[in-house]
Amino acid sequence: MQRISDIKSAPFGYSGMSFEEKEEAIYEKYRGKNSYIDFLNMQGELIDSLVYRNHFGREGESDYLSKLSGELTYNYVYRKYNLLDQLHSDPNPHRQLTEGEWKHLFSEQFDVYSFFEGFKESLRKINFYNNGHFDIDSVISAQIDKLLDSLD
Repeated sequence: MQRISDIKSAPFGYSGMSFEEKEEAIYEKYRGKNSYIDFLNMQGELIDSLVYRNHFGREGESDYLSKLSGELTYNYVYRKYNLLDQLHSDPNPHRQLTEGEWKHLFSEQFDVYSFFEGFKESLRKINFYNNGHFDIDSVISAQIDKLLDSLD
């Protein structure tokens, strides 16, 4: 997995680093950057460099990313633009957002701390089916705490 990670993370300048070094370098790169697009880019680098897969395993990473995507879509974007009520008639109400609204959304300040507090709370309310012997809630919560600590 390290070799694949090196190949996938080379465009970001992380090739040859351990997973821990890559994770720290990514957190350092995004420290002090507070926009929603910065947060998404940071998540993309953590995914592409296989940092999450190293932490959670393949199935755990899948669970984490699925839940993260849902949390960002439904509890951030859809709530912010009052799109939740439209889900019964349109499964993709975000298509209604104008280019200006997307531009504003991506550039506005993103409160990582509040988002992850809500995310951690939502983890307590769901079931993960991939591996009943793996306490993914605790692992994800520990990873979130580590990320938040790195932003201080």
